Amino acid sequence: MPSADVHKTLRVPFFSFIGKIRKSIGFLVLLAPLILIGMVVHWSITDSRSQARAQIVSASYNLSTNISYALRALELVLSTAANQLSAPDKTLNMKPFLEEISARLPPIKTITIISPDGIIQTDLRPSQPSRGISVADRDYFKVHLNRQTQGYYYSPPITSREDGKMQITISRASRAPNGTLIAVVVVSIDDRFFRRITGDMEQMKIYEADILYRDGSLVYPLIHSSPDEMITPLWVAMLADLLGHDQWIASPRLSIPHSDLDVALRLQRSAYLYAALDRSWPPVLFIILITMVFGFFERFRRRAQDRHNKSIAENIRLNARLRMLYHAAPDAIITVDGQQIIIEYNKVAETLFGWSVDEAMGMPLSRLLPEKARAEHHRTADYFLRKNKQAPYQMAARTVKALHRDGYEFHVRVSIATVKLENGIAATAIIRDVNEMERMNSRLIALSQDLEAQSRRAEEANQAKSQFLATMSHELRTPLNAIIGFSELIQREIYGPISHQRYEGYISDIRHSGEHLLSLINDVLDLARLESGESALEFESVPTRMAIGQAIKQVRGLSKSQGLRLRARVPRNIAPIHGNRRAMHQIMLNLLSNAIKFTPAGGRILVSAAQTADGKIRLIVDDEGCGIPADKINILGQPFRSLSGNSHHANETGMGLGLAISMRLSREMGGSLEIRSIEGAGTKVIIHLIALSDSQAIKDRATPDHEKAPDDGPGRIAI
Repeated sequence: MPSADVHKTLRVPFFSFIGKIRKSIGFLVLLAPLILIGMVVHWSITDSRSQARAQIVSASYNLSTNISYALRALELVLSTAANQLSAPDKTLNMKPFLEEISARLPPIKTITIISPDGIIQTDLRPSQPSRGISVADRDYFKVHLNRQTQGYYYSPPITSREDGKMQITISRASRAPNGTLIAVVVVSIDDRFFRRITGDMEQMKIYEADILYRDGSLVYPLIHSSPDEMITPLWVAMLADLLGHDQWIASPRLSIPHSDLDVALRLQRSAYLYAALDRSWPPVLFIILITMVFGFFERFRRRAQDRHNKSIAENIRLNARLRMLYHAAPDAIITVDGQQIIIEYNKVAETLFGWSVDEAMGMPLSRLLPEKARAEHHRTADYFLRKNKQAPYQMAARTVKALHRDGYEFHVRVSIATVKLENGIAATAIIRDVNEMERMNSRLIALSQDLEAQSRRAEEANQAKSQFLATMSHELRTPLNAIIGFSELIQREIYGPISHQRYEGYISDIRHSGEHLLSLINDVLDLARLESGESALEFESVPTRMAIGQAIKQVRGLSKSQGLRLRARVPRNIAPIHGNRRAMHQIMLNLLSNAIKFTPAGGRILVSAAQTADGKIRLIVDDEGCGIPADKINILGQPFRSLSGNSHHANETGMGLGLAISMRLSREMGGSLEIRSIEGAGTKVIIHLIALSDSQAIKDRATPDHEKAPDDGPGRIAI
């Protein structure tokens, strides 16, 4: 391990400091576009506001001029009509005259002539709907009756008594030479009159205008608008609020020429804000594009820098880990440069050669070899380095003599590999003490022999246990047979009648208990023989239908007594099984007994058989019992392990020997036994056994008729 790599650790603080500076610069560079965008938007809003102020002043002047022209036309009509009325021999019925001059006017509602008593005498409209109506209380009549004005009077908006709509009236009095009031001529106008003047401005919905008296009171709201009719982006509106911009830009009040009225025009803030946005988009998009390009390159640079920093940190961690492994290795490791000078030396080498790390560093490798072997070592090392100069990591292994610091020689096994460094080729040697290896081999041999002896003793103990079980069962079987025999004699009353009827029940219980114990002892004996290897089965041809039929026939009475439906489905031409008849019978009895035991009354038990494509016979015993929990299936087949403690099997007894014997007998015949179950939905036991070939099956057809299973049709066995 070259020690020169350690200096890389000094570069980490420097790179960390540079990284912090670059992160700060990167933050400022990313902040600069936001500042530029803010400056651009601020300039656009300020400049657009200035232009909007100039625009509204011009629009206000144009509006006042247009209103003046329209009002001058109305005033001319009023003056003409008033002069005509003051002429000698004129009546108040001037409708033909008014119709003639009104045809040249902008759209007006009507022209009326009011007598001095306040009654409308003439209405310009065809049916004269307002003729005869009194308007003596109206301001536009009273100001002339009371001589409050000598010219024209513009009234505020009023509600028409004829149609209920809003209107504005312009009135003028007609007087005799002596000043007596002859009539009042009134022109009524509504929105149609002003729409010709303000139509374009009103459609834009960015203006608001009023016609005012000179004292500032409202005459008529000329244009209506609302600040929220144009939706302004929230951030732009907030920026305008920060700049102190109001919702409206108001022009100075301008007098309407040749009248006593003023016009006031206002412009919505959103109008110039939208204009500012339109002007801001090109430079803002350019700034964003430049920022994105810079951000992409900055991100690429940071990723490259992060990868570089991670690589440096990983190299440091790797060097530390390798150095730790280097010194924690179980073998001595020595690295030399191209001049055979030691540049790395681990702790095990200290123990092996006696030189400390500080003493060995910079020492020639030849100091670790006997004097007579040094010349040969130099020739071999030079050749090895030249050979592997262009192909590093080439290994070589050999056994050589080494020299301890104390002067004695010992044999070591050396594996050498070349390492390519920045300054040339180095060689690393992994050295193991051969004497230590021999001592370890001796210990391993001794341990192996001890393990073999222990295994042999364990096997002997197991055989002794099986022999004990066999002997014990044999000793118990004889008295049990006697008990069963005597109980049967008593039950049959061979020596005379029993004096009390209750004794028959006791005797029956004695017999059933004895039979149960005998069955248990038989199972224990069978299991002991299977475990001891003494039950070598004699293989023969076992007719499949016969094996199933005989087992079903034997348990038929038990299934009927418990109200179960026991069925079988076996093909007539199914191949025989290559196995043992007694073993097959015992397997089927065990499985059927378990199915009957755990299936409730009214349930069904189905036994089926089929031949698989790989030459096996598949037997299935499927019941509708309570099923087995998933976490309990793995204990089935283990001797003396049953499910009697489970809530679904609390009323059932058993030692778990039936399934254990069935599994072992299936394996003895070269097959397998598998259990599939769903708790609450029944259990399915599947057995795969070897089927006989066609040539062997021919012999099976010679089976005596009395051994064949009863048949009740294709694919079924009579029950």
